[in-house]
Amino acid sequence: MATLFQRLNRKLQAWWKLNRFPDQALQAIDDVPAKIQAQIESQLFARYDQWRPEINIAPLTDPLDGKVFDYPERLNRIKYLVAQTLTSSVDYITATRIEGDIVEFGVGSGWTSAVLSRSMQHAARRRMHLFDSFEGLPVSASTVDQASPMVKSGIWGGGTCNWGITPEQLLRMLRNEFPSVDVEIYKGWFSDTMSRIPAGTKVAMAHIDCDLYQSTRDVIDHLLSNRMLSKGAILLFDDWTCNQCDPDMGQQRAWREAVETYGIKYMDYGFYSHAGKRFIYHGH
Repeated sequence: MATLFQRLNRKLQAWWKLNRFPDQALQAIDDVPAKIQAQIESQLFARYDQWRPEINIAPLTDPLDGKVFDYPERLNRIKYLVAQTLTSSVDYITATRIEGDIVEFGVGSGWTSAVLSRSMQHAARRRMHLFDSFEGLPVSASTVDQASPMVKSGIWGGGTCNWGITPEQLLRMLRNEFPSVDVEIYKGWFSDTMSRIPAGTKVAMAHIDCDLYQSTRDVIDHLLSNRMLSKGAILLFDDWTCNQCDPDMGQQRAWREAVETYGIKYMDYGFYSHAGKRFIYHGH
């Protein structure tokens, strides 16, 4: 198993090569005797942190009226784990030069959009496409969703998961905090707004945080039927283990059906946080 030094070394080398650091710098790291590697790991972390975006993102504050948007304090641990995954995913598409933009379906309070924006400041220039109704979840029309525990309990009822943020506030806050990031916001139901993405747009990373089976299926169908996903693109499903982790519900069912329908070739990239799941797309 690779040591901590070796794992971090690979991350540093990937970034250094991407940014055209001289070969002598790479060789200097490789030639460090094993007996002192442990002593300099902390220095490597310090060097890594100089370019890697911070994990902890402060609550978004509207510069116009001072309104603050953030998750409840009890979700801080979950926030950290999700932020860590989103940040490392941007690192991944940057280091491996995956073609395309970043899309997020379901922005909530805008906090994950801020994490992505912060991460993108240190990456090759891409556009970020943010989709949300800004009215909460739709009323479930699919029989699959209607039978799910989260919908039946009312947790995912029509109008829930509405943080009260407007598209104008979100755009204002992101541009105030991260002026170098190119952001486009699409207000409305996914099935109505996805067609507004410019023709020919490729996607390197998709953060799919739309809770419901039907919404997730709408997103996947659009990305695949329009061949928007680049080879090596990473897909992150934020609500994978919801509905008691029932494979016949929610995002798990939507992905399984899409795999069967489109013949998707993919790699299982593991779980993250308490409910998330990642995949690397290879084609279909």
